[in-house]
Amino acid sequence: MFGPYFFAGSVVCTFGMLSLLGVLLRWGGLLRDVITAEHFHDLGKLLFAFTVFWAYIAFSQFMLIWYANIPEETAWYAHRAGGWLGTSTLLALGHFVVPFFFLLPRGIKRAPTSLFLAALWIMAMHYVDIYWLVMPVLYHHGPHPTLFDALTFVGVGGLFVAIFARQLCRHPLIPTRDPRLPESLTFQNI
Repeated sequence: MFGPYFFAGSVVCTFGMLSLLGVLLRWGGLLRDVITAEHFHDLGKLLFAFTVFWAYIAFSQFMLIWYANIPEETAWYAHRAGGWLGTSTLLALGHFVVPFFFLLPRGIKRAPTSLFLAALWIMAMHYVDIYWLVMPVLYHHGPHPTLFDALTFVGVGGLFVAIFARQLCRHPLIPTRDPRLPESLTFQNI
């Protein structure tokens, strides 16, 4: 279940990044007439759906390991108990409960500002999720964030943003000669 768990978190983060980019490009005036509230609504629905899928996979993984009670498997959760219980609770609430209820109303998904905030929150919780997956092996007594963690995040994130922005400037943002572009621009949710 670890593969689907990591996949589900990555897909949630991907849709969060797409939502952020869509909102930022629209606010910047580059895609003002292209991305509409209907498109934001669909991105919000995808964020909502994969947040639920992530929670389903996370619970399924926990339930399978708990039910099987195999010592080699339970050690994984044993590392995340004790000092990491607060982080585990933060993940359950912040990666599922808060986005679930926040993204439930239709109006939230259609408003660029609220979708932007939801996407930021989900991406921050995904970072906590990755930290929770990796760091208990190194720090058994609980989270121990260091300056190196922050610098690594800023360095890798800055490199990604620089390469992405460079590639974004090289290609047209609106697809040329796309036969379905008019249909996409007039898209309406049912």
